[in-house]
Amino acid sequence: MLLLYNVFMYIFKLESKYRFMPILILLLAMSIISPSTYASSIEQWSTETEIDDFTDEKRVFSYINSETGRKGSFIYVGCFPGKTFELRISTGRYIGDKELYLRNVRYRIDKDEAKATTMSPTNKRFVYSNDKSSNFLYGLMNGSSTVLVELTSYDYDTSKSRFSLKGSTKAVQAVLDACN
Repeated sequence: MLLLYNVFMYIFKLESKYRFMPILILLLAMSIISPSTYASSIEQWSTETEIDDFTDEKRVFSYINSETGRKGSFIYVGCFPGKTFELRISTGRYIGDKELYLRNVRYRIDKDEAKATTMSPTNKRFVYSNDKSSNFLYGLMNGSSTVLVELTSYDYDTSKSRFSLKGSTKAVQAVLDACN
């Protein structure tokens, strides 16, 4: 804490025309840091359980952020009160809520053959499914390394993201157990 105080005091003692320099140097240093130095924290599945303070209802969910792709790319698997299951996938781009009546999710697990499925679009950046027995969901749990997902938007644009499957079997199973 003392170090932080000293840094701020140093910045404010500089002449006004030089005050931006330490901040600029800090921003430059932060932009040079390789994403690999912090990527390990986002490439693993996380599972959380929340209990509502008023109703004592339990919500269990597991998720992972993309190791490649746009900011906001994720796979989320959740079990809500009433044992309502939901799988959400985002590649970080706007999807829209127009029903395309086609297989709007294409995926490839490791080097297996690419597969396609249909999930419901939202007016946000993700698609979802309430199917606990989908091939996509069980593909996440087969001990593979990665899954590449491509979503088709309301205007037929596509966007892709790659996700690690490290720890996915245990994470997804925890959600399925909570919903059974």
